[in-house]
Amino acid sequence: MTRQFLFHALLIATACFLWTGSASAEKAPIVPADEFLAAFDDLRADLEEGVPRELSRREWRDFDRIHQRFQYLLSDVDDATQLPSQQQLALYNLQGELDGLIMGGIRDQRVCTEQRNVGSRIARRNCRTVAEIEEERIRARDWLQSFPLQLQGPQG
Repeated sequence: MTRQFLFHALLIATACFLWTGSASAEKAPIVPADEFLAAFDDLRADLEEGVPRELSRREWRDFDRIHQRFQYLLSDVDDATQLPSQQQLALYNLQGELDGLIMGGIRDQRVCTEQRNVGSRIARRNCRTVAEIEEERIRARDWLQSFPLQLQGPQG
């Protein structure tokens, strides 16, 4: 059963990591959308048996939401390469969310965003882990709180 789960997880990961922006992405096998969604159904069956772990009610709701989102994104395409770049990015982030849900390692989940530099039309992909985003948020908050509050203006 565990071997079957790992196969399905690998199949899902392969389908979603097609959009990595590197030369190695061109050599990755392309998984058809219908095979990917069938593997997702097999993954559900494994999770219902408690493999690799039991999910809470909240995690099952999250799993169902992720499954619906995958179905929506892949409903009108043969494979992920036919999606526009924004939807490929959403698919990649959704895969990270699924990995975090299944394995329980949410802080190691990678989240990617597209950013444009001022004056440029070329988008650049920025990928960070949830832990890195949280650390950056804390540093920014601490930096802002280090300044004395002098924004009150003249009084009187």
